[in-house]
Amino acid sequence: MFDSVFNTEDKIGAVIKGATNVTSIVMPHKLDDYFGSFKPNGSLATSLKGLTQPFDLTFSNPSSIPAGYFGNYNGVDNSGIKIRSLICDDILNLGEYAFKNNTNLVNVRCNAAISLSTTKTVPQYCFFGCTNLTNCDFLTGNSAVTTLKLNAFNRCKSLSNVVFSNNLA
Repeated sequence: MFDSVFNTEDKIGAVIKGATNVTSIVMPHKLDDYFGSFKPNGSLATSLKGLTQPFDLTFSNPSSIPAGYFGNYNGVDNSGIKIRSLICDDILNLGEYAFKNNTNLVNVRCNAAISLSTTKTVPQYCFFGCTNLTNCDFLTGNSAVTTLKLNAFNRCKSLSNVVFSNNLA
């Protein structure tokens, strides 16, 4: 297991770069702390793309995943980042196309109240084309997801388990 606890994209990218046998990355800081300085082809994204085996990615604090960051969106293709499992203790905002076409993603689990912006929504095309995604659990904690937008799970041909609250519209 490889745990990284660093506070900038460049530091995290430098530690991961060239690493082998990475199976887990734990980032205890808010995602916003990282994504505020993330560049689509910055050192962290480049280092994550360089990992040769799927890994688990855990975020421990309230976080935002920007539009398309782990997917293919707006001319940037980070869908090759081999995230096998995404575990978040809380999500404040989940961007459109966040994981679009990421065929490595198998499991998503959010453990606490999900604000997903003020709309409490899984946005459009968020998991579009995640062909190996089998499990999506937004109820492990106290989920507030109430809406699924257009094509949120379209082309997720392996999806067999999705768990939401009773308030899903």
